[in-house]
Amino acid sequence: MAPGHAPNEPYDRLRQIALYLLCWGEAAQVRFVPECLCFIFKCADDYYRSPECQNRQEPVPEGLYLRSVVKPLYRFLRDQGYEVQDGKFVRHEKVHEDIIGYDDVNQLFWYPEGIARITLNDRTRLVDLPPAQRFMKFDKVDWNRAFFKTYKEKRTALQLLVHFNRIWILHISLFWYYTAYNSPVIYCRTGVADATAAMKWSASMLGGAVSTVIMMCATLAEFTFIPTTWNNTLHLSRRLIFLPIVLGLNTGPSFYVFIANDSSDGSSLPLILAIVQFFIAVIATLLFSIIPSGCMFGDRVASKSRKYLASQNRLFGTGLCSNHAAFTLAIMFIMDLVLFFLNTYLWYVVWSAVFSTAHSFVLGLSIWTPWKDIFTRLPKCIYTKVLATGDMEVKYKPKVLVLQVWNAALNAST
Repeated sequence: MAPGHAPNEPYDRLRQIALYLLCWGEAAQVRFVPECLCFIFKCADDYYRSPECQNRQEPVPEGLYLRSVVKPLYRFLRDQGYEVQDGKFVRHEKVHEDIIGYDDVNQLFWYPEGIARITLNDRTRLVDLPPAQRFMKFDKVDWNRAFFKTYKEKRTALQLLVHFNRIWILHISLFWYYTAYNSPVIYCRTGVADATAAMKWSASMLGGAVSTVIMMCATLAEFTFIPTTWNNTLHLSRRLIFLPIVLGLNTGPSFYVFIANDSSDGSSLPLILAIVQFFIAVIATLLFSIIPSGCMFGDRVASKSRKYLASQNRLFGTGLCSNHAAFTLAIMFIMDLVLFFLNTYLWYVVWSAVFSTAHSFVLGLSIWTPWKDIFTRLPKCIYTKVLATGDMEVKYKPKVLVLQVWNAALNAST
């Protein structure tokens, strides 16, 4: 920085842009972890501003940035995906959840706790050094000790619950509201023709409790994807503390209305509680359906057995026969719920087809080629267009080579 220039003046801003572009231009794979690159830029800028740099007479050694900063990070990222066999780099046969990828490296620089994990070879924390000295210590950083998995990319059905919890809440809760209000015969008192208004309101508004239970299940499932040592677990724990409170607010009035006082004696308190429960349930359902969970509460059958279905005396006795009406009604509700999902999904498919067709016309693509033909011809296209070159050494079968290209593309996209 030139003498007499304040840090916020245009000269310094232009100098910082130039410094960042210089860091970015030689960053190689570190460009894919922009949070890390910003941290490098900050350390470089602190060093540039320091008296040590300003009073330096000789230039820094050529290639210092590549050798001390970029190369160690590049080697760490490379070793996560490749290993040396017979003098050649071969792709690791590791499960993706065991590979520290770009996202994990990037997330280390999201929080002060992550940056505090960066230590030198002598176990000194980088943040304990004066800011002006950190950049020149990058060649002594032990990156293997600093980085770790921040999210486990598991292939499991729990992904449907964690990542689509708002879809489940929106559909199942709305279905509960509609069905419970129009089925008072299920929860009315025995010997009474109809349920009271308070009971109708309260039973319907248990949809808010349904939304909360789904959110709690999604939060518990999310714990299986995040290491307990990472910062997000505090956010999940905070969410699990607040969700039971929300569940209690949604279910408490129902206990009073259905057990203590259903307003059959003319009391107005049950109806008032049910109306209050209505607002709580609607607010809970709307918030759980609209706000991403990460931004909530702070950032962050066998054929031979069919002959026994009519009675199953050994297991249930006469239970199924005596509760035939309730059993049939439960099946009907399940079918209504399935059809409700199918109806909304149908419109999703219809509009997706409309927009996809329009987008294909805009891109100049043919919409008449079946997707099946495109994907069945994809391996052949990869081999003929990418792999089959004149100077290619045929050591592996085409199928093996195509699989390597396909796996590399998948790993690069994640």
